[in-house]
Amino acid sequence: MHHSKQENKSRGFLAQLVQSIWFTPRGSGVRIPQDPQKRKRNLSKKIGFLAQLVQSIWFTPRGSGVRIPQDPQKSLKKLGDFFILFLSYLRVLPAFLLIFIYLCLRLNLPDVKELHIISFNYPYPPSYGGIIDVYYKIKALSDLGIKIHLHCFVDKIPVKIDPEVEESTENVFFYEKKKNPLLYFSKIPFAAVIRDSDLLLKNLEKIDAPVLFEGLQTTSVIRFLKNNRRELYLRHHNNEAEYYKGLSISEKNIFKKIVYRIESLKYKEYQKNLLKKFEAVFCLSEKEYNEVETYSKNAQLIHIFHGNQSVKQLDKKGNYFLFHGDLTTADNKRALVETIDLFKTLPQYKLVVASDRAGEDIKKRISAVKNITLTPILTTENLHHLLENAHANILISYQNSGTKVKLFNTLYNSRFVIINGNITDDPILKDLCLYGANMAEIRQQIITSAEKDYNDSEKRKEILEKTHSDHAKAEEIVKIIFKN
Repeated sequence: MHHSKQENKSRGFLAQLVQSIWFTPRGSGVRIPQDPQKRKRNLSKKIGFLAQLVQSIWFTPRGSGVRIPQDPQKSLKKLGDFFILFLSYLRVLPAFLLIFIYLCLRLNLPDVKELHIISFNYPYPPSYGGIIDVYYKIKALSDLGIKIHLHCFVDKIPVKIDPEVEESTENVFFYEKKKNPLLYFSKIPFAAVIRDSDLLLKNLEKIDAPVLFEGLQTTSVIRFLKNNRRELYLRHHNNEAEYYKGLSISEKNIFKKIVYRIESLKYKEYQKNLLKKFEAVFCLSEKEYNEVETYSKNAQLIHIFHGNQSVKQLDKKGNYFLFHGDLTTADNKRALVETIDLFKTLPQYKLVVASDRAGEDIKKRISAVKNITLTPILTTENLHHLLENAHANILISYQNSGTKVKLFNTLYNSRFVIINGNITDDPILKDLCLYGANMAEIRQQIITSAEKDYNDSEKRKEILEKTHSDHAKAEEIVKIIFKN
Protein backbone atom coordinates (compact mmCIF):
# COMPACT_ATOMS: atom_id res chain seq x y z
CA MET A 1 0.00 0.00 0.00
CA HIS A 2 1.27 3.47 -0.87
CA HIS A 3 1.64 5.94 1.98
CA SER A 4 2.30 9.67 1.71
CA LYS A 5 5.38 11.22 3.34
CA GLN A 6 3.10 12.68 5.99
CA GLU A 7 1.68 9.23 6.82
CA ASN A 8 5.13 7.65 7.00
CA LYS A 9 6.32 10.52 9.18
CA SER A 10 3.36 10.10 11.51
CA ARG A 11 3.96 6.33 11.78
CA GLY A 12 7.58 6.98 12.69
CA PHE A 13 6.49 9.53 15.25
CA LEU A 14 4.01 7.08 16.76
CA ALA A 15 6.76 4.50 17.08
CA GLN A 16 8.89 7.05 18.91
CA LEU A 17 5.98 7.93 21.19
CA VAL A 18 5.32 4.30 22.13
CA GLN A 19 9.05 3.75 22.65
CA SER A 20 9.24 6.76 24.97
CA ILE A 21 6.50 5.26 27.16
CA TRP A 22 7.69 1.64 27.02
CA PHE A 23 11.48 1.84 26.94
CA THR A 24 14.31 3.68 28.67
CA PRO A 25 17.22 4.85 26.44
CA ARG A 26 20.68 3.62 27.41
CA GLY A 27 24.10 4.22 25.92
CA SER A 28 24.29 4.84 22.17
CA GLY A 29 20.59 4.55 21.31
CA VAL A 30 20.01 1.10 22.89
CA ARG A 31 16.59 0.80 24.59
CA ILE A 32 15.71 -1.51 27.46
CA PRO A 33 12.19 -2.18 28.81
CA GLN A 34 11.16 0.56 31.24
CA ASP A 35 10.42 -0.14 34.89
CA PRO A 36 6.66 -1.09 35.04
CA GLN A 37 5.91 1.46 37.78
CA LYS A 38 7.64 4.24 35.86
CA ARG A 39 5.81 3.18 32.67
CA LYS A 40 2.48 3.38 34.52
CA ARG A 41 3.27 6.87 35.85
CA ASN A 42 4.39 8.03 32.41
CA LEU A 43 1.16 6.84 30.80
CA SER A 44 -1.03 8.26 33.61
CA LYS A 45 0.61 11.65 33.21
CA LYS A 46 -0.28 11.77 29.51
CA ILE A 47 -3.86 10.61 30.10
CA GLY A 48 -4.32 13.17 32.91
CA PHE A 49 -3.17 15.95 30.63
CA LEU A 50 -5.58 14.70 27.96
CA ALA A 51 -8.50 15.08 30.42
CA GLN A 52 -7.44 18.66 31.20
CA LEU A 53 -7.14 19.44 27.50
CA VAL A 54 -10.63 18.15 26.70
CA GLN A 55 -12.03 20.23 29.60
CA SER A 56 -10.28 23.34 28.32
CA ILE A 57 -11.83 22.85 24.86
CA TRP A 58 -15.41 22.21 25.91
CA PHE A 59 -15.77 24.25 29.10
CA THR A 60 -15.02 27.75 30.34
CA PRO A 61 -14.46 28.22 34.12
CA ARG A 62 -16.65 30.80 35.83
CA GLY A 63 -17.54 32.03 39.30
CA SER A 64 -16.72 29.71 42.16
CA GLY A 65 -15.06 27.00 40.08
CA VAL A 66 -18.26 26.00 38.20
CA ARG A 67 -17.70 25.20 34.53
CA ILE A 68 -20.15 26.22 31.84
CA PRO A 69 -20.13 25.23 28.15
CA GLN A 70 -17.76 27.36 26.13
CA ASP A 71 -18.76 29.57 23.21
CA PRO A 72 -19.34 27.10 20.32
CA GLN A 73 -17.28 29.20 17.90
CA LYS A 74 -14.33 29.10 20.27
CA SER A 75 -14.66 25.35 20.78
CA LEU A 76 -14.92 24.67 17.04
CA LYS A 77 -11.84 26.76 16.40
CA LYS A 78 -9.87 24.74 18.95
CA LEU A 79 -11.16 21.46 17.48
CA GLY A 80 -10.19 22.46 13.94
CA ASP A 81 -6.66 21.17 14.25
CA PHE A 82 -7.90 17.88 15.71
CA PHE A 83 -10.32 17.39 12.84
CA ILE A 84 -7.69 18.00 10.13
CA LEU A 85 -5.24 15.72 11.90
CA PHE A 86 -7.89 13.02 12.20
CA LEU A 87 -8.64 13.08 8.45
CA SER A 88 -4.95 12.95 7.57
CA TYR A 89 -4.13 9.92 9.72
CA LEU A 90 -7.45 8.03 9.78
CA ARG A 91 -6.18 5.00 7.80
CA VAL A 92 -3.04 4.70 9.85
CA LEU A 93 -3.67 5.40 13.51
CA PRO A 94 -6.24 4.53 16.18
CA ALA A 95 -8.29 7.62 17.03
CA PHE A 96 -7.41 7.69 20.73
CA LEU A 97 -3.70 8.12 19.93
CA LEU A 98 -4.21 11.05 17.59
CA ILE A 99 -4.47 13.49 20.50
CA PHE A 100 -1.11 12.34 21.86
CA ILE A 101 0.48 12.93 18.46
CA TYR A 102 -1.18 16.31 18.16
CA LEU A 103 0.28 17.34 21.52
CA CYS A 104 3.74 16.19 20.59
CA LEU A 105 3.66 17.81 17.14
CA ARG A 106 2.01 21.11 18.04
CA LEU A 107 2.73 21.84 21.69
CA ASN A 108 5.94 22.28 23.60
CA LEU A 109 4.67 21.63 27.11
CA PRO A 110 6.79 23.25 29.84
CA ASP A 111 6.12 22.96 33.54
CA VAL A 112 2.91 24.92 34.13
CA LYS A 113 3.29 27.84 36.53
CA GLU A 114 0.06 28.93 38.26
CA LEU A 115 -0.67 31.95 40.45
CA HIS A 116 -3.66 33.19 42.45
CA ILE A 117 -4.09 36.99 42.29
CA ILE A 118 -6.55 38.55 44.75
CA SER A 119 -7.59 42.01 43.54
CA PHE A 120 -9.36 44.72 45.54
CA ASN A 121 -11.54 45.42 42.47
CA TYR A 122 -12.29 44.12 38.97
CA PRO A 123 -9.31 45.32 36.93
CA TYR A 124 -11.10 46.51 33.80
CA PRO A 125 -11.20 49.09 32.42
CA PRO A 126 -7.81 50.11 33.87
CA SER A 127 -8.87 53.68 34.59
CA TYR A 128 -7.11 54.68 37.83
CA GLY A 129 -3.77 54.18 39.59
CA GLY A 130 -4.03 50.96 41.59
CA ILE A 131 -6.21 49.08 39.11
CA ILE A 132 -3.92 50.08 36.20
CA ASP A 133 -1.08 48.33 38.03
CA VAL A 134 -3.23 45.21 38.61
CA TYR A 135 -4.47 44.91 35.00
CA TYR A 136 -1.14 45.41 33.25
CA LYS A 137 0.62 43.12 35.73
CA ILE A 138 -1.85 40.32 34.93
CA LYS A 139 -1.34 40.94 31.20
CA ALA A 140 2.47 40.91 31.47
CA LEU A 141 2.54 37.74 33.64
CA SER A 142 0.14 35.98 31.27
CA ASP A 143 2.38 36.91 28.32
CA LEU A 144 5.17 35.02 30.12
CA GLY A 145 3.00 31.88 30.29
CA ILE A 146 1.77 32.14 33.89
CA LYS A 147 -1.73 30.71 34.43
CA ILE A 148 -3.60 33.36 36.43
CA HIS A 149 -6.51 32.50 38.75
CA LEU A 150 -7.99 35.95 39.37
CA HIS A 151 -10.17 36.70 42.42
CA CYS A 152 -11.99 40.08 42.48
CA PHE A 153 -13.86 41.85 45.27
CA VAL A 154 -16.62 44.01 43.76
CA ASP A 155 -19.66 46.04 44.79
CA LYS A 156 -21.78 44.13 42.28
CA ILE A 157 -20.87 40.99 40.32
CA PRO A 158 -20.66 41.86 36.60
CA VAL A 159 -22.84 40.12 34.02
CA LYS A 160 -19.88 39.17 31.83
CA ILE A 161 -16.10 39.13 31.83
CA ASP A 162 -14.41 41.50 29.40
CA PRO A 163 -12.43 39.69 26.67
CA GLU A 164 -9.34 41.72 27.61
CA VAL A 165 -9.40 40.07 31.07
CA GLU A 166 -10.56 36.67 29.83
CA GLU A 167 -7.67 36.25 27.41
CA SER A 168 -5.10 36.83 30.18
CA THR A 169 -6.65 34.60 32.88
CA GLU A 170 -7.40 30.94 33.48
CA ASN A 171 -10.28 31.60 35.92
CA VAL A 172 -12.05 34.72 37.16
CA PHE A 173 -13.89 34.57 40.49
CA PHE A 174 -16.06 37.34 41.97
CA TYR A 175 -16.96 38.10 45.58
CA GLU A 176 -19.25 40.89 46.73
CA LYS A 177 -17.81 43.26 49.31
CA LYS A 178 -19.65 43.20 52.63
CA LYS A 179 -21.95 46.16 53.28
CA ASN A 180 -22.44 45.91 57.04
CA PRO A 181 -21.76 49.38 58.61
CA LEU A 182 -21.03 47.72 61.96
CA LEU A 183 -17.75 46.51 60.45
CA TYR A 184 -16.45 50.05 61.00
CA PHE A 185 -16.06 48.99 64.64
CA SER A 186 -13.81 46.02 63.81
CA LYS A 187 -10.15 46.11 64.88
CA ILE A 188 -9.30 45.21 61.29
CA PRO A 189 -9.29 48.19 58.87
CA PHE A 190 -12.69 48.65 57.25
CA ALA A 191 -11.29 48.39 53.68
CA ALA A 192 -9.85 44.95 54.59
CA VAL A 193 -12.67 43.45 56.68
CA ILE A 194 -15.30 44.07 53.96
CA ARG A 195 -13.13 42.00 51.57
CA ASP A 196 -13.56 38.71 53.41
CA SER A 197 -15.13 35.57 51.94
CA ASP A 198 -15.52 31.89 52.85
CA LEU A 199 -15.98 31.17 49.17
CA LEU A 200 -12.58 32.71 48.43
CA LEU A 201 -10.99 30.35 50.95
CA LYS A 202 -12.64 27.35 49.26
CA ASN A 203 -11.49 28.45 45.82
CA LEU A 204 -7.92 28.94 47.03
CA GLU A 205 -7.90 25.43 48.47
CA LYS A 206 -9.01 23.90 45.14
CA ILE A 207 -5.87 25.01 43.28
CA ASP A 208 -2.49 24.61 44.96
CA ALA A 209 -0.57 27.67 43.80
CA PRO A 210 1.17 30.72 45.33
CA VAL A 211 -1.06 33.70 46.22
CA LEU A 212 -0.36 37.33 45.33
CA PHE A 213 -2.46 39.81 47.35
CA GLU A 214 -3.08 43.16 45.65
CA GLY A 215 -2.80 45.61 48.53
CA LEU A 216 -3.25 45.11 52.26
CA GLN A 217 -7.02 45.55 51.86
CA THR A 218 -7.24 42.05 50.29
CA THR A 219 -5.39 40.23 53.09
CA SER A 220 -8.14 39.65 55.68
CA VAL A 221 -8.52 35.99 54.63
CA ILE A 222 -4.93 35.16 55.61
CA ARG A 223 -6.15 34.50 59.19
CA PHE A 224 -8.22 31.55 57.96
CA LEU A 225 -5.90 29.90 55.43
CA LYS A 226 -5.47 26.22 56.34
CA ASN A 227 -2.49 25.46 54.10
CA ASN A 228 0.47 26.86 56.05
CA ARG A 229 2.89 25.70 53.35
CA ARG A 230 1.35 27.93 50.67
CA GLU A 231 3.61 30.80 49.65
CA LEU A 232 2.07 34.26 50.10
CA TYR A 233 3.18 37.46 48.35
CA LEU A 234 2.00 41.07 48.69
CA ARG A 235 1.83 43.87 46.13
CA HIS A 236 2.29 46.83 48.49
CA HIS A 237 0.37 49.59 46.70
CA ASN A 238 0.65 52.09 49.55
CA ASN A 239 1.75 52.54 53.10
CA GLU A 240 -1.96 52.51 53.96
CA ALA A 241 -1.47 54.16 57.36
CA GLU A 242 0.21 57.14 55.68
CA TYR A 243 -2.26 57.12 52.78
CA TYR A 244 -5.34 57.44 55.02
CA LYS A 245 -3.57 59.99 57.21
CA GLY A 246 -3.02 62.07 54.07
CA LEU A 247 -6.68 61.71 53.08
CA SER A 248 -7.69 62.86 56.54
CA ILE A 249 -5.54 65.99 56.23
CA SER A 250 -6.84 66.85 52.73
CA GLU A 251 -10.53 66.13 53.47
CA LYS A 252 -12.81 69.07 54.31
CA ASN A 253 -15.82 67.04 55.52
CA ILE A 254 -15.36 66.59 59.29
CA PHE A 255 -17.07 63.17 59.41
CA LYS A 256 -14.89 61.77 56.58
CA LYS A 257 -11.82 63.36 58.18
CA ILE A 258 -12.45 61.37 61.40
CA VAL A 259 -13.20 58.12 59.54
CA TYR A 260 -9.95 58.37 57.53
CA ARG A 261 -7.94 59.13 60.66
CA ILE A 262 -9.31 56.05 62.48
CA GLU A 263 -8.60 53.89 59.40
CA SER A 264 -5.03 55.21 59.40
CA LEU A 265 -4.51 54.16 63.03
CA LYS A 266 -5.97 50.70 62.36
CA TYR A 267 -3.67 50.15 59.39
CA LYS A 268 -0.61 51.20 61.39
CA GLU A 269 -1.07 48.21 63.70
CA TYR A 270 -2.45 45.89 61.02
CA GLN A 271 0.48 46.16 58.61
CA LYS A 272 2.99 45.70 61.43
CA ASN A 273 1.44 42.34 62.31
CA LEU A 274 1.11 41.19 58.72
CA LEU A 275 4.16 42.13 56.65
CA LYS A 276 6.38 39.35 58.05
CA LYS A 277 3.93 36.65 56.85
CA PHE A 278 4.88 37.15 53.19
CA GLU A 279 7.70 35.50 51.26
CA ALA A 280 8.20 38.84 49.51
CA VAL A 281 6.57 42.27 49.51
CA PHE A 282 6.65 43.94 46.08
CA CYS A 283 6.92 47.69 46.73
CA LEU A 284 6.08 50.46 44.26
CA SER A 285 8.49 53.08 45.54
CA GLU A 286 11.90 53.56 47.16
CA LYS A 287 10.28 55.02 50.28
CA GLU A 288 8.04 51.99 50.89
CA TYR A 289 10.86 49.60 49.96
CA ASN A 290 13.08 51.11 52.68
CA GLU A 291 10.25 51.02 55.26
CA VAL A 292 9.38 47.36 54.60
CA GLU A 293 13.01 46.24 54.35
CA THR A 294 13.81 47.86 57.70
CA TYR A 295 10.84 46.18 59.38
CA SER A 296 10.42 42.73 57.82
CA LYS A 297 13.49 42.19 55.56
CA ASN A 298 11.39 40.85 52.66
CA ALA A 299 11.01 43.90 50.40
CA GLN A 300 11.44 43.81 46.62
CA LEU A 301 11.32 47.00 44.52
CA ILE A 302 9.05 46.50 41.49
CA HIS A 303 7.84 49.80 40.01
CA ILE A 304 4.27 50.28 38.81
CA PHE A 305 2.91 48.44 35.76
CA HIS A 306 1.53 51.07 33.39
CA GLY A 307 0.79 49.45 30.00
CA ASN A 308 2.87 51.84 27.90
CA GLN A 309 5.30 50.26 25.46
CA SER A 310 6.98 53.06 23.51
CA VAL A 311 7.60 56.79 23.96
CA LYS A 312 5.59 58.95 21.53
CA GLN A 313 7.52 61.05 19.02
CA LEU A 314 5.88 64.49 19.25
CA ASP A 315 6.25 67.98 17.72
CA LYS A 316 8.10 70.70 19.61
CA LYS A 317 4.98 72.56 20.70
CA GLY A 318 1.59 71.60 22.16
CA ASN A 319 -1.60 73.64 22.46
CA TYR A 320 -2.38 73.88 26.19
CA PHE A 321 -1.50 72.88 29.75
CA LEU A 322 -3.27 69.73 31.02
CA PHE A 323 -4.47 68.63 34.46
CA HIS A 324 -6.14 65.19 34.55
CA GLY A 325 -7.37 62.88 37.30
CA ASP A 326 -10.23 61.59 39.44
CA LEU A 327 -11.76 64.70 41.02
CA THR A 328 -13.69 62.80 43.69
CA THR A 329 -10.52 62.22 45.75
CA ALA A 330 -9.56 64.84 48.31
CA ASP A 331 -5.93 64.92 47.14
CA ASN A 332 -6.77 65.59 43.47
CA LYS A 333 -9.43 68.18 44.36
CA ARG A 334 -6.98 70.10 46.53
CA ALA A 335 -4.31 69.94 43.80
CA LEU A 336 -6.77 71.24 41.18
CA VAL A 337 -7.99 74.12 43.35
CA GLU A 338 -4.34 75.23 43.80
CA THR A 339 -3.77 74.90 40.03
CA ILE A 340 -6.91 76.93 39.19
CA ASP A 341 -5.67 79.69 41.50
CA LEU A 342 -2.35 79.72 39.61
CA PHE A 343 -3.97 80.03 36.17
CA LYS A 344 -6.15 82.89 37.36
CA THR A 345 -2.87 84.83 37.52
CA LEU A 346 -1.72 83.49 34.11
CA PRO A 347 -4.57 84.46 31.73
CA GLN A 348 -2.27 84.18 28.71
CA TYR A 349 -2.09 80.37 29.08
CA LYS A 350 -4.88 77.87 28.49
CA LEU A 351 -5.52 75.06 31.03
CA VAL A 352 -7.57 71.98 30.11
CA VAL A 353 -8.92 69.94 33.06
CA ALA A 354 -9.73 66.36 32.00
CA SER A 355 -11.91 64.23 34.27
CA ASP A 356 -15.02 62.05 34.18
CA ARG A 357 -15.77 62.69 37.84
CA ALA A 358 -16.03 66.38 38.65
CA GLY A 359 -18.50 67.61 41.28
CA GLU A 360 -20.66 70.71 40.93
CA ASP A 361 -18.34 72.76 43.15
CA ILE A 362 -15.38 72.04 40.85
CA LYS A 363 -17.44 72.79 37.72
CA LYS A 364 -18.38 76.20 39.16
CA ARG A 365 -14.76 77.05 39.95
CA ILE A 366 -13.67 76.13 36.40
CA SER A 367 -16.49 77.99 34.64
CA ALA A 368 -15.59 81.16 36.54
CA VAL A 369 -12.13 81.36 34.87
CA LYS A 370 -12.02 82.18 31.14
CA ASN A 371 -8.75 80.41 30.30
CA ILE A 372 -9.77 77.09 31.95
CA THR A 373 -12.05 74.44 30.40
CA LEU A 374 -13.34 71.06 31.62
CA THR A 375 -13.46 68.06 29.26
CA PRO A 376 -14.38 64.40 29.88
CA ILE A 377 -11.83 61.59 29.39
CA LEU A 378 -14.30 58.80 28.48
CA THR A 379 -11.76 56.41 26.88
CA THR A 380 -8.03 55.63 27.04
CA GLU A 381 -7.74 56.69 23.39
CA ASN A 382 -9.23 60.09 24.21
CA LEU A 383 -6.87 60.53 27.16
CA HIS A 384 -3.90 59.77 24.89
CA HIS A 385 -5.21 62.32 22.38
CA LEU A 386 -5.39 64.95 25.14
CA LEU A 387 -1.86 64.08 26.30
CA GLU A 388 -0.42 64.20 22.77
CA ASN A 389 -1.77 67.71 22.19
CA ALA A 390 -0.70 69.15 25.56
CA HIS A 391 2.43 71.28 25.76
CA ALA A 392 2.88 70.57 29.48
CA ASN A 393 1.13 68.60 32.22
CA ILE A 394 0.56 69.73 35.82
CA LEU A 395 0.99 66.85 38.30
CA ILE A 396 0.63 67.79 41.97
CA SER A 397 -0.01 65.62 45.02
CA TYR A 398 -0.04 66.20 48.77
CA GLN A 399 0.41 62.51 49.58
CA ASN A 400 3.85 60.95 49.70
CA SER A 401 2.90 57.49 48.41
CA GLY A 402 5.46 56.60 45.75
CA THR A 403 5.40 57.11 42.00
CA LYS A 404 1.96 57.96 40.62
CA VAL A 405 0.84 56.00 37.54
CA LYS A 406 -0.23 59.20 35.76
CA LEU A 407 3.45 60.18 35.67
CA PHE A 408 4.21 57.25 33.36
CA ASN A 409 1.24 58.08 31.12
CA THR A 410 2.45 61.65 30.69
CA LEU A 411 6.13 60.78 30.22
CA TYR A 412 5.31 58.19 27.52
CA ASN A 413 2.54 60.12 25.74
CA SER A 414 3.06 63.86 26.21
CA ARG A 415 5.61 66.68 26.35
CA PHE A 416 6.74 68.57 29.46
CA VAL A 417 5.71 67.30 32.91
CA ILE A 418 5.67 69.75 35.83
CA ILE A 419 5.63 68.02 39.24
CA ASN A 420 5.94 68.63 42.96
CA GLY A 421 7.86 66.39 45.36
CA ASN A 422 5.12 63.82 46.04
CA ILE A 423 4.64 62.61 42.45
CA THR A 424 7.72 60.38 42.53
CA ASP A 425 10.65 59.56 44.80
CA ASP A 426 12.63 58.01 41.92
CA PRO A 427 15.55 60.37 41.09
CA ILE A 428 15.77 59.04 37.50
CA LEU A 429 12.10 59.80 36.80
CA LYS A 430 12.34 63.16 38.59
CA ASP A 431 15.19 64.11 36.25
CA LEU A 432 12.80 63.72 33.27
CA CYS A 433 10.41 66.33 34.75
CA LEU A 434 10.32 70.03 35.61
CA TYR A 435 10.28 70.25 39.41
CA GLY A 436 8.68 72.81 41.72
CA ALA A 437 9.02 72.53 45.50
CA ASN A 438 6.03 74.84 46.08
CA MET A 439 3.28 76.57 44.06
CA ALA A 440 5.45 79.64 43.39
CA GLU A 441 8.07 77.40 41.75
CA ILE A 442 5.36 75.47 39.89
CA ARG A 443 4.10 78.81 38.50
CA GLN A 444 7.59 79.70 37.30
CA GLN A 445 7.95 76.30 35.59
CA ILE A 446 4.66 76.94 33.74
CA ILE A 447 6.01 80.24 32.41
CA THR A 448 9.43 78.75 31.50
CA SER A 449 8.04 75.65 29.75
CA ALA A 450 5.59 77.71 27.68
CA GLU A 451 8.54 79.32 25.88
CA LYS A 452 10.55 76.11 25.42
CA ASP A 453 10.57 73.61 22.55
CA TYR A 454 10.12 69.95 23.50
CA ASN A 455 13.11 67.79 22.44
CA ASP A 456 13.21 65.02 25.08
CA SER A 457 11.74 62.03 23.19
CA GLU A 458 15.04 60.20 22.68
CA LYS A 459 16.20 60.78 26.26
CA ARG A 460 12.90 59.42 27.62
CA LYS A 461 12.97 56.47 25.22
CA GLU A 462 16.44 55.43 26.38
CA ILE A 463 15.52 55.56 30.09
CA LEU A 464 11.88 54.42 30.18
CA GLU A 465 11.96 51.57 27.69
CA LYS A 466 15.10 50.11 29.24
CA THR A 467 14.32 50.34 32.97
CA HIS A 468 10.53 50.64 33.27
CA SER A 469 9.04 48.16 30.77
CA ASP A 470 6.21 45.95 32.06
CA HIS A 471 7.86 42.87 30.53
CA ALA A 472 11.07 43.32 32.57
CA LYS A 473 9.10 43.84 35.79
CA ALA A 474 6.98 40.72 35.18
CA GLU A 475 10.12 38.66 34.58
CA GLU A 476 11.52 39.84 37.92
CA ILE A 477 8.31 38.81 39.76
CA VAL A 478 8.35 35.38 38.07
CA LYS A 479 11.98 34.82 39.15
CA ILE A 480 11.08 35.61 42.76
CA ILE A 481 7.81 33.65 43.03
CA PHE A 482 8.88 30.62 40.98
CA LYS A 483 12.49 30.52 42.14
CA ASN A 484 12.46 26.72 42.37
